[in-house]
Amino acid sequence: HISIYPISLCFSRWLHAGGWMPCRPVSQRFFLVTVSRSWSAAQSYCRSHYSDLVTVSSLDQATQIQQYFYEYGYNTAWIGLYGHGSSWLWSLVGESYYNKTEASFRNWNVNEPQNTNDGQDCTMMLADGLWNASSCDTSTYFICYDGKNWASS
Repeated sequence: HISIYPISLCFSRWLHAGGWMPCRPVSQRFFLVTVSRSWSAAQSYCRSHYSDLVTVSSLDQATQIQQYFYEYGYNTAWIGLYGHGSSWLWSLVGESYYNKTEASFRNWNVNEPQNTNDGQDCTMMLADGLWNASSCDTSTYFICYDGKNWASS
């Protein structure tokens, strides 16, 4: 049984320096899929049903996804970052989604990634919002990105 939960990257209870901020429309939509899959199976699922695995393009975005994890008790999920040679690339390719600064955002855990030659070539987001390089064969939940423009719908 697959459960799919939309992740709103706008929380109506978001605390700001001046107090609680109202939600603003978001132009992206993410879905946490709570069935365990390997990274490549997760990528295939996301590409079949949405657009791709999520690209986390800022600390604000990582923090909001982490808050969602915390509130609902989830521990890990695949994101779209993978090791290719000595580089880390996003599964979703396209400047229409993110710019160069956003594409280079990383939120690695301490001592991660160790290297891309140890079989840990895929990226898992942890409950604290930090990322670990893991074996792509590990099964865990995953986050999909839907390319539909949700702010205009």
